[in-house]
Amino acid sequence: MRHFIIFLLFTISILASTLEDEAYKAYKNQNYIKAFRLYKEDAKNHNLKSMLMVGVFFEKGLSVPQNKKLALKIYKAIIKEIKYKHTLKDLKIISIALNRAYAITNDNRYKELLSKINKLFYKQNNKENLNKDIQEYLYVCPAAKVVDSKYQEGIWEFDCNLFNKFPKRMALFMKLRYLREKAFSNDQNELVAKIDNEIDLIIDPIIKYLQKDTIDCYSKAIYNTDIKSCNYDFFARIDPLKFKNFSNDLAKRLSNDNDIEYRLSTFEKQKLINKLIDIFSSNNSVKNIYYHIVKLQ
Repeated sequence: MRHFIIFLLFTISILASTLEDEAYKAYKNQNYIKAFRLYKEDAKNHNLKSMLMVGVFFEKGLSVPQNKKLALKIYKAIIKEIKYKHTLKDLKIISIALNRAYAITNDNRYKELLSKINKLFYKQNNKENLNKDIQEYLYVCPAAKVVDSKYQEGIWEFDCNLFNKFPKRMALFMKLRYLREKAFSNDQNELVAKIDNEIDLIIDPIIKYLQKDTIDCYSKAIYNTDIKSCNYDFFARIDPLKFKNFSNDLAKRLSNDNDIEYRLSTFEKQKLINKLIDIFSSNNSVKNIYYHIVKLQ
């Protein structure tokens, strides 16, 4: 029984109020009477965790006469809070209250609601993690703040230098990217095609910049493996712009380290640069560029 309560206390990771903290200390010292009194007092402040613990004390008969009917009443009061409370901390407590209510009644309605709450919990959790990823990226790449917060999802996929070089174009691209995904999910194929055309016009100078940057990378290459790195970097940077979902398989082929490394002669390097320039000027499809560049390796 003691292990059961410890599990609940550690599962619900929320900051304790003063009373709640004192209640937990009393519990750890096995002073269950004091712990119950403090949890009960804190529950009057509408602290969901303390309310839950009071319910558990009654359900398990811990320092008080066992009263599952009263415990269920407390759990139901917690469950009703779903109308007003949607933070991760609150949802976690509500899900545990649903679990306990189901254990007491075996009523499938609690089980069904628990499933919905869990989905809401994971959705909220993903949203908070997403916001965290965005904030971390914006911290290391302040230039990306040019993008409206509504369109920042997935912003970490992009080379920060692109936001420095093309702030207006990248801001507009991120907006169109968002609208495209929305149209695609709603099967608005004509709108998707229209947005694709707009995106192509916006990112054309960006792609040309990436191509020039790759040619410069070739010119600085010393070994054949440096060429592979240049190729991989090019596709890794262009992929989020072209919605091609650069696969792990392609990445492996471009960054394969199994080949014997050798130093490039000036003639060999210039020959590769000339071929690369020819590939960029002769192909407008990322797929075509990829297959031609792979042959250079």
